[in-house]
Amino acid sequence: MNIEKLLEYQTEDQKIMSIEEEIRLSQLSKDVRKIYEMVNLLYEKGKESEKKLNEIKGIDDSFKNVLLDLNEKISFLREEIGRCETLDQLSPVEKEINEINQSTYKLENKIKEIEMLEDIARKHNAIIAKWKQAYVMFNQKKNEFDAYATTMRDSRIAPIRKRMAEIEKELSPAELENYKKTKTNVKNAPFICEYVEGYCSGCHKDVEAEVGRKLRPDVTINCPECQRILYVR
Repeated sequence: MNIEKLLEYQTEDQKIMSIEEEIRLSQLSKDVRKIYEMVNLLYEKGKESEKKLNEIKGIDDSFKNVLLDLNEKISFLREEIGRCETLDQLSPVEKEINEINQSTYKLENKIKEIEMLEDIARKHNAIIAKWKQAYVMFNQKKNEFDAYATTMRDSRIAPIRKRMAEIEKELSPAELENYKKTKTNVKNAPFICEYVEGYCSGCHKDVEAEVGRKLRPDVTINCPECQRILYVR
C-alpha cells in the first residue's frame, strides 16, 4: 500500500477542486447564472402573454356573440314598445328588459376582461424585446466565462493533471479505483484520513471496534461511518 503516493495524489486532486471552485464562484460565473435566470423569467412572462393573446382571440368571438344578442333584444324591445298603446301592454315587455340587463352585465364583464388581457398583451412585444436582449447578453457573458474557464484549466489545472497522471503510474489499479469510488461517495474532502487513537480524523467518530483490529500500515479500510479511506502510520 503506497499511502504516501495516495496522499500526494489527493493533494493534487484537491488543488484542482479548489481551482474549479474558484471558477464556479467567479464574478463571471455569477453573472452568467444571473442573466440565465433573467432569460428564463422573461421567457415565462412571454409565454404567459402569448397565452393571454390567445385568450383575447377567443373572448373577441364571445364578445361579438353577446353584442349581437344584445342588439337583437334591443331591436325586438323597440318593436314591442312601439306596438304598446297602454301601460298594461308594457308589462310583458318587462321580461325582455330583464334579459337585456343580464346581457348588458355580461357585456360589461367581457369588456373588463378584454381590457385586463389587452393590458398584458400590450407588454408582449416589450417582453420579447427584453428577452432577446437578455439572450444576447447571456451568450456574450457565457462566451467570456467559457474563455476564462478554458484559460484557467489550461494554465493551472492541466499541469496538475499531468502530475496526477505521473502519480497514477505508481499506484495500483485497486488503490486508484478505491480512491475514485470514495470520492464519488463522500461529499467533502479529504477522502483519505488518518486513523488516530480509535477515531476517524475525517468524521471524528469512534470506529475502533470496526477498524482497530483490521487496519495496518500496509492495509487501508474505508471508515464504516463516513466511507473515507482510513490509514495508519
